[in-house]
Amino acid sequence: MPKSIVITKENFESLQHALIFVNTTAKTQVQDPKQIEIVEYSKARICLRLPASSCAEGHAVMLFVAPEAQRDNLLQFVKTHQGKGVMSITGKIKSVEPNKNETSIVWVDLIQYIEGEWREFLKAYTDKQNQIDKIIKDVKR
Repeated sequence: MPKSIVITKENFESLQHALIFVNTTAKTQVQDPKQIEIVEYSKARICLRLPASSCAEGHAVMLFVAPEAQRDNLLQFVKTHQGKGVMSITGKIKSVEPNKNETSIVWVDLIQYIEGEWREFLKAYTDKQNQIDKIIKDVKR
């Protein structure tokens, strides 16, 4: 008899973070985390969807990454919780590709960050993907 599988809504809740993007070269920023989306990430790089004209190749940037629950008051959370629940990243824009709806796909090379925090960030997303993959595999049995 096949193994019984219990699937809950929580199994498919997405893992999300809220971000603030600061372009230190152009002295501009995107403070509304609803305008910033993580598209992809790797060992020392992150890909974001940002409003068009937020940056250009070679620009120096800072990212502040906080839990999704802080999205509505993110700017205040970043100001008061630096070093406690907020990951700060200094990076350099590797490439900018125009996208639909007045957005750009932006690759950021990570230059300065706390490696342990970044590893935890990557692990959380990897663990979530592995959990979903396991459920799909079990359902197919």
